[in-house]
Amino acid sequence: MKKQITIIILLFTLGLLSANVSIHDIQYTTDAGNGTYPSNYNGSAVTTGGIVSGINFKSNDTFFIQSSSGGAWSGIYIYDQDYSVAIGDSVIITGTVYEYHGLTEIKNITNFQKISSDNPLSMLTEISTNNVNSEEKYESVLVKVNDLNVTEKPSTDNSWKIDDGSGECPVYNNFFKVVENGYAVPSNNSLESVVGIVHSYDHNFYINPRNENDIDSLIENTVEYTDIGIGDTITVIQKPLMNIPFIGMVGDTIEILCMVEGEVNLEWSAKIQFDDFDYSLPIFDVIHEGDFYRLFATIPQVDFYELFDLVVSTGVETDTTENSVKLISNWKSDYYFVHITDSHLINHYFSSGSNSDPKFATDTSEMVDLREVINDINLINPEFVIFTGDIVNEGELEDYLNMRYYTKSQRIISELEVPVFITAGNHDLGGWEDTPPIQGTARRDWWKFYGWKWLENGTNFYPYHTQNYHFQYGSQHFIGLEAYDNYDSFMHTVYGDESFTNDQLNYLNSVLSTIPQNEKKVLFYHYDFSNQIDLTELGVDMTLWGHKHRNSGNINEHPYNLQTSATCDEKRAYRIIKVSENNLYPKTTVYSGDTGEKIGITYSTENDGTADSVTATIVNQHSISFENSLVKFKMPKSEHYQISNGTLKQIVGYDNFNLCYVETNLSANSIIEISIKLTNTAVKKSFQNKNFNLNINYPNPFNSSTTIEYYLPQNEFVILNIYNTAGKLVKNLVEKKQIAGLHSIQFNGNNLSSGVYICRMTAGNFTDSKKYVLVK
Repeated sequence: MKKQITIIILLFTLGLLSANVSIHDIQYTTDAGNGTYPSNYNGSAVTTGGIVSGINFKSNDTFFIQSSSGGAWSGIYIYDQDYSVAIGDSVIITGTVYEYHGLTEIKNITNFQKISSDNPLSMLTEISTNNVNSEEKYESVLVKVNDLNVTEKPSTDNSWKIDDGSGECPVYNNFFKVVENGYAVPSNNSLESVVGIVHSYDHNFYINPRNENDIDSLIENTVEYTDIGIGDTITVIQKPLMNIPFIGMVGDTIEILCMVEGEVNLEWSAKIQFDDFDYSLPIFDVIHEGDFYRLFATIPQVDFYELFDLVVSTGVETDTTENSVKLISNWKSDYYFVHITDSHLINHYFSSGSNSDPKFATDTSEMVDLREVINDINLINPEFVIFTGDIVNEGELEDYLNMRYYTKSQRIISELEVPVFITAGNHDLGGWEDTPPIQGTARRDWWKFYGWKWLENGTNFYPYHTQNYHFQYGSQHFIGLEAYDNYDSFMHTVYGDESFTNDQLNYLNSVLSTIPQNEKKVLFYHYDFSNQIDLTELGVDMTLWGHKHRNSGNINEHPYNLQTSATCDEKRAYRIIKVSENNLYPKTTVYSGDTGEKIGITYSTENDGTADSVTATIVNQHSISFENSLVKFKMPKSEHYQISNGTLKQIVGYDNFNLCYVETNLSANSIIEISIKLTNTAVKKSFQNKNFNLNINYPNPFNSSTTIEYYLPQNEFVILNIYNTAGKLVKNLVEKKQIAGLHSIQFNGNNLSSGVYICRMTAGNFTDSKKYVLVK
C-alpha cells in the first residue's frame, strides 16, 4: 500500500506540468480513425506509470510498460533510448503521445523516475491468435496464446507464423531472433504456448516473444535440424548453377545447358528473376544432342544489376537455379575477389550411426561460422567468391537420418549476395566408415545439388567423370578442378586413388592451351593430395586451395601457391585477392572475429523504408581497404537522394519503397559513416503534371523548421494553414493571391511543442492536407 501511495504522490507532483493519465486511458478508443485507432491523447504531454514488460525492442534501448492490472488497453511502447531499464522496473514517465504508423507510443521524455525494481508483472492476458492479428486493444500488451500449430517455420529473417485454430498470426523477431540465436521449433510443428508483446505497424499486428523462455517447447541449438524437405536438386538446368554461375553484361550471349530425358518437341522459354522482377531471355538457338539441350539466349536490357535466379521452361516442366546469373554494368580492370574454404557444415562431428554423441545431433556451430564470413562478404562486395570444397562434413548425410546436409549447405550459401564458384573436396565426395550409407552415396549426393548425375556414366560432349569448369573475368581466367580422396573406392577404375584423374589433367592442359600467354591464369581446387600439379610447368599464375585449415604460401612470390585457413572451428577465415590492370595481388588471410566484430555495420534508424534519412556506420578493423563496399538502404519512394561518403550506384524500385545501392571505399583500420536522405529534386519533377499539388515537407519528421513546397497551375488565391491534431489553428503561413508556378515556404516550429501537425492548403476549388511531425 505504501508503494502505491508513493506513486500517486509522484504522479500528482509531475502532473503539475502535464496530464496525469493511466495507460488504459491513453490507449482506449472506439474511434478507428484511418484504421489505426489513434489515441485520444495524440500530440499531448502526459504523465503515466507502469511496470517494464519488455526491453531492447528492435535491438535498441526502447521498451514497453504495462499497468499492474493487465488485460486489454494495458500496455504502451516507450520510444526513448536515454534510460536504462530492466523487466520488472516500476517507472513514472512524462512524455508526448505520438502515433507512429498506427502504433501508439510515448516519446520525447521530459521526466523519468524509477520507483522500484524486480516487481512481478501482471497476470498474462490469454487470447487467441486471431485476437493478436485483429484486436487493437491488445496493442503493446504482454499476452499468451496456447495450443499452437506452426504454419510457417522460422526462416533466416526469423519471422514465422502460428495458429491456434482461430486464425493465423505472425511472430516477429523485434526482441528475440529464433534462428540467429540457434533455436528451432519442434519437428512436429506444434507448440504449447507463445508469450509476447503485441506490436502493430500499418494496420498489421504481430506477437513478439522477448526471449527463448517465451516460446514453450523451443528446441535449443537445433535450428538446422528441424525436419525439412529436400532442397533444390539439379533437374533440367545443368549450367549455370548457384555453384557455377554466369557473369555477364546486357547484350551478351548466355549458354544454358539443360538435360531432359526422353522428351521431344519441347517449347523452350527462359527468364531471369530477382524478387518480383523478371526479364525474358530471348532464345535464338537450341542445339540438341541426345538428352542434352544447349540453349543460346541474349541478356536483355534490365533496370538494375543483380544476382538473378534463372528460370527455364520446357513447356512441360519449369526449373529454377537460384543465384546463378550475375549481371554487371561493366568488366572492371580493378577489382577484388574472395577465397574461402573448409566450412564442414553442419558441424565438425561424425555420425556413428547410433547418434551416441549428443553433440552430433545438436551442434550447428559451423553454420554460425560461415554466416559471419558471409556477412562480411556481402558488405565488402567482391566481384565473386571462390569456395574450394569440404562444404559439408559428411557427404553421406543428406537422406540418412534426414540430416539434409546438402540441403542446408545450399540454403546458407544462397545467402551470399555475390556469385560463388564451388569445387568439391574430400569430405563432400568421400565415403566414411563412421557412416552406414552405401558406397558412392556421398558422390551421388553431391551430384544432386552441386554436380551432374551424368558424370557416373559419362556423355559424348563431356568425356570426364569429374566436375571441372572454367570461367573468365576480364583478362583473368579461372579453372576449377574436383579434388578428393576416394575413401570408399567408389568406381575405382574411374576415380583411382590420386587427387586428379588423367582425364582431369588433360582437361586442365586443354583449357590452358587456349588462354593467351599475357592473360592471367588462376587454378583452384580443394587439395593436391598426390602432388600432381606443377604451377611453373603449367604456366599458372596462382593456385588457391584449402584442406589443412591453415595458411601457407608466399603472397609476394610468383607463381602464388596459396592455402587459406578454414571458415569452420571459429576460424572464420577468408582471403582477399586484388586485381589491377591484369596483375594479381593476394592479401594475407583475414578473419571475421569471434562475434563478427572485425567488420560491422550499424544504422542510426531502422533501415526499413520508413525514415527519410538513414546513416550507416561501418567499422573495418582489417589492414585491407575495400574500395567496392556496398550498403543497401531501404528508403521511401523518391527519384533523387543525397549521399555522403558514397556513390549511389542504382535504385531498385519496389511498390512501397526503393532499395538504394550505395558504394563506398572502406579504408583499412577505419570507421566511416555513409548517409542517405531524400531531397526535393524528385518533388519538383512531380509538379510537371501541371496540377495543383501540396507536397510532403522535407525533412519529415523535422526539428524546428521544414520546407513546404506547392504548385499552382494558374494564378490563384492561396490559404496555407497549420493545425494541431485537435483542429486548432496554430499558424497561418500564406493567405494571398499568388502567380502560377512552384512556391516554397519555411514552417518554423520553434514556439510549438513536439507532435503531429496538419498542413492544409486551399487554392480555388483545390484542398489538400499533409501530416508533419515536429520532434524537438
